[in-house]
Amino acid sequence: VPLLEAEHDDFRLPQDINNRLAQHYFDSLPISRLAHQMLALLGGKAPHNHGVFIGGITTQATA
Repeated sequence: VPLLEAEHDDFRLPQDINNRLAQHYFDSLPISRLAHQMLALLGGKAPHNHGVFIGGITTQATA
């Protein structure tokens, strides 16, 4: 017994919206990669860095 009754059973997004979302995802990968590299440079490791705080970092940046 379903929790809620639906008037239809096809919950896919329209093809044009699906394609646009997929393209945005692929466009974001280089930006995400760059942010990961910047965190590794500033924090010493990535992910799960514990040395970057709001307002600055724990040591003086030299690069």
